[in-house]
Amino acid sequence: MGSRVEPGEPGVRRIVVLRGGAIGDLIVTEPSLRALRLAWPAARILLLGNASAGSLLVADGIIDDALSLDADWLAPLFAEDDSLANAALRRIEERLRGETDLAVAWLREPESAPVRHLSRLAGRVVAGPSVPPAGTKVHMVDHLASALQRAGIPVRDRMPRVRQAPIATEDERRRRGEASGSDIAIHPGSGGRRKNWPAERFAEVAAGVRDLGLEPIVVAGPADADATKPLRALGCRVVEPRDLLALADVLSDCVAYVGNDSGVSHLAAALGVATVAIFGPTDPRVWAPRGPRVETIWVGPEALAMPAEEALARVSVRDTLDAIRRCLS
Repeated sequence: MGSRVEPGEPGVRRIVVLRGGAIGDLIVTEPSLRALRLAWPAARILLLGNASAGSLLVADGIIDDALSLDADWLAPLFAEDDSLANAALRRIEERLRGETDLAVAWLREPESAPVRHLSRLAGRVVAGPSVPPAGTKVHMVDHLASALQRAGIPVRDRMPRVRQAPIATEDERRRRGEASGSDIAIHPGSGGRRKNWPAERFAEVAAGVRDLGLEPIVVAGPADADATKPLRALGCRVVEPRDLLALADVLSDCVAYVGNDSGVSHLAAALGVATVAIFGPTDPRVWAPRGPRVETIWVGPEALAMPAEEALARVSVRDTLDAIRRCLS
């Protein structure tokens, strides 16, 4: 669904983008958002989605503003009743500081109520499905870009990129320990336990990277307490960045990163950090992080038919250490 739009077309001064999901979902959308910025460099671009992840792209100049799609006032956007959505549409235009010229939306159902409401707001709407059709093996970056391509907006660079300027204060750097130039970040968590490689194996990897002359530094959030226990027992430094900008700062200081199929893995890869991502029940042909130096470890398509625990158990510590060596060679 959508209008045909000419890149650079005059009159496109304000763009609203609806894209829900977690950190990784926004990172794989970055090439498409960057294509919008390249097509209309002076336009004001507002993201309705993950505001925390959106802060990375605001800092990078890809978008201008990000609002949480979980905000109560946006809920009527998903209601069928047009009159209920009117107040939300007015607030969107207030945030855009004027009338909306183009709306872009990725949703499970592109013909759904939010797209219909956005079509009342904007002169032109580009909408596409947020996930590829079942059974297809198109990478998420390419799938999302296809909606813009069909509308006439080229997405030439399909590599997610996040540029990060150092933001940590001196106190923060002192608390987490000065980067030695040989730190390797380890994140043992993800958005769901079924995607997590056993925590004990991450601890074995941490011990192994020390033998390579690297120092493991564990990045963690509130949900990662159990996954970090074996790493803490090994004496690894654990840092809990206050937000995603601070997390990006930590990752940027590291020579490499190891993690699960997670948003943090996508962020590390987009920052250009050598990244090793461990997959089990999910398909890296669709979900692998993209970056200049990425290694994915997966037993293969047969993993999709296995219990998640078994698929992950088949990934060995040796395989992971070998992947780290390849990334750094």
